[in-house]
Amino acid sequence: DDNSWSGLSIIDVTGYAATLQRLLINCGYLTALTGIELCTDLEFIYLTQTNFTTFDATPFVNATTLNMSGSNYLNDVAIPSGGVLNTILLIGCALTDTSVNAILAAIRTSGVSGGSCTMNGGTSAAPTGAGITDAAYLIGTMGWTVNTN
Repeated sequence: DDNSWSGLSIIDVTGYAATLQRLLINCGYLTALTGIELCTDLEFIYLTQTNFTTFDATPFVNATTLNMSGSNYLNDVAIPSGGVLNTILLIGCALTDTSVNAILAAIRTSGVSGGSCTMNGGTSAAPTGAGITDAAYLIGTMGWTVNTN
């Protein structure tokens, strides 16, 4: 059992806003990233097994991949409704039906085709109402693979 990261709960990335393109962090103690919203050139966002409850990815229109799998407390994620995001991994999270539905709607609005969105496992809710319709549209019309609870 390695507790060398146990004191790490917040990381400040403000000083890297102009140059940060890939963010890869796997830390079960992490609860916040300061300055992340300034890093608009991020292409790959891997924030796995964090203690985040929410994450706003809307500033990251250049990102192709968002992976926050294993973040057991993560119940709300916002993604850009424009941009190039084509791989979304939110496996083993605790997303609400409102968040699941909003993610599916944002993907549909983005116009990106042929991607993959996995939001199963954990206690994440299944899509409801318009979310069910959006998931079917993504799969049938836009060529996405969509996996939900």
